[in-house]
Amino acid sequence: MVDTLIVWLDAYTGATPVIDPFTIERFFTSGTVTVTGYNIIVDIDTSPSSSDVFLLTAHYDAIGSRSAGWWDEWETAVAPGANDNASGVAAVIEAAGILSKLELPFDIRVILFSGEELNKLGSHDYVEEKCDDDCAGRILGVINLDMLGYSGEGSGVTVMSDEYSGWMAYLALEAAEELAPELPSRLIKPGPWNWDHASFWVATGVQISAITLSEPLAETGSIIYPYYHTVRDTLGYVDLGQVIGITEIITGLVAGFADSPTELTIYDTDIVYYVDGVEKAFKRFEEGETIEAVIKVRNTGGQDYPGEKVFLTVVHEFSSGTKTLFSGLVDIPDVLRTTDISLILDERNVSPGGNILRAKISGTPTGDDPGNDSAVSLFTVEGELGGLLNHYFMPNPIDREFNRAMFCIDLASEADLKIEIYTLEGILLSTGVLGDSYGIGLDPGYSCHSCGELFRDIDELASGVYVYRIVVFPRDGIQSDHRGRFAIVK
Repeated sequence: MVDTLIVWLDAYTGATPVIDPFTIERFFTSGTVTVTGYNIIVDIDTSPSSSDVFLLTAHYDAIGSRSAGWWDEWETAVAPGANDNASGVAAVIEAAGILSKLELPFDIRVILFSGEELNKLGSHDYVEEKCDDDCAGRILGVINLDMLGYSGEGSGVTVMSDEYSGWMAYLALEAAEELAPELPSRLIKPGPWNWDHASFWVATGVQISAITLSEPLAETGSIIYPYYHTVRDTLGYVDLGQVIGITEIITGLVAGFADSPTELTIYDTDIVYYVDGVEKAFKRFEEGETIEAVIKVRNTGGQDYPGEKVFLTVVHEFSSGTKTLFSGLVDIPDVLRTTDISLILDERNVSPGGNILRAKISGTPTGDDPGNDSAVSLFTVEGELGGLLNHYFMPNPIDREFNRAMFCIDLASEADLKIEIYTLEGILLSTGVLGDSYGIGLDPGYSCHSCGELFRDIDELASGVYVYRIVVFPRDGIQSDHRGRFAIVK
């Protein structure tokens, strides 16, 4: 198998593959078995000047462990692996062959991993043992392909990502919509951790962006294909049209960087939060914590713009007002790199409840798409004392059917709420409830709720002014009452 893959890679890319061995130990009742696994690596020189690399990866090992008795004869037993993962290997080789003919702003490195079915041993060995910080620092991104061919419940493509790799997931989804519109796409973020992309997510030293493209999966990321890891994983269950479509997506995505202009972007995932140096993906903080917000201005185009700058503005919105945290020029980054601005958010400029950061770039190079020049990020600060910081109907006045309006709140901490609507004469019209005690999840921070779901016994309201009362039952604190008004205009 290894020799065959080497011949194909050489023939398709014109570059010489290298075999990278690593040790595998398996423990059986009869004793420990030690074998050698082989990753296959080929570097393709597609850039005349850059030392940066973009990785295309797939695993070529297969396993039949879900077939009865397979482990008893694992050294000689059949494991066809047509979908898991000959489909991904074929796509990587095909894409590499096409990309090898292009001039790109980076080089291409293809890695075919072994040992994926034994807890990602091949990719783990490469990331942790063979790729030091200098190697990792030159990796612009990783696209992994795994199980592309099953479409038994409808064709499509799944993109799996973590928060740090969200920018690349967005590019993949855009490419899927443009290049293979017949394949509905789904993003799973955070994705599962038992695929080769996860070895790059947990790399020590330098963070590495990595995503996996796969066939349709369940919403949780679990596999739908009934014959994975069995002796029935044969070519008859592989939808070659779907494999071709996903191959076109990743090939077109990477090829799009050839001769493309500088393109500056800020995605929502390019606003990242840290506390004590640890990334906080869930964006919930305790009052008094010092939060570091890092805003990343990214170049998703195919050309550097050396020495030039762009204007960045970062605004913080909170319950009591708005504050500009940064306004100034920052460097335009190189291809697929970022310029990072670090801002410290402490008790002087955050408040309990919902907080919003808005980042926007302007003065971008000619041809830049303004549609991706701004980002919005919501984070929550939980106060020690419960409290309702803000409340309102949206819109107000309500100029549509009442059940299509929203009721919005901003909470400092976990609480249950009872909301009562009255006429001006004091007649109670409806009562709605929110909170875990009522079986309706309610987290601190901003949230909006459908009036149709919250006030089920109101079919319609006549034009006029109404009052509402909110009773707050904090987990730790004193019950409080709040009042407000809204209008209905027909």
